[in-house]
Amino acid sequence: MSGCDGAKSGQNYYTDFVQQIPRDTLILTLGCVKYRFKDLYFGEIACLSRILDIGQQDGAYSAIRTALALAETFRCPINKPPISLVFSW
Repeated sequence: MSGCDGAKSGQNYYTDFVQQIPRDTLILTLGCVKYRFKDLYFGEIACLSRILDIGQQDGAYSAIRTALALAETFRCPINKPPISLVFSW
């Protein structure tokens, strides 16, 4: 998930979206999107925080590499779990 919600009231796309993601889903963040929901608790999966911050928006390649490493760690083909990419500026 990468991008930014606006600072104005009612511009809560990412905050609303992240609260609807299934509880068995890891969320990789890029850029300032994480600051919109940093105070929310999302729990853990296999001792990992559900929110994994990858860095800035230009780190999309790192997010893909992280997803590949997670698939390898969980012994799961990368195309087996559903993966959604949400980028917006």
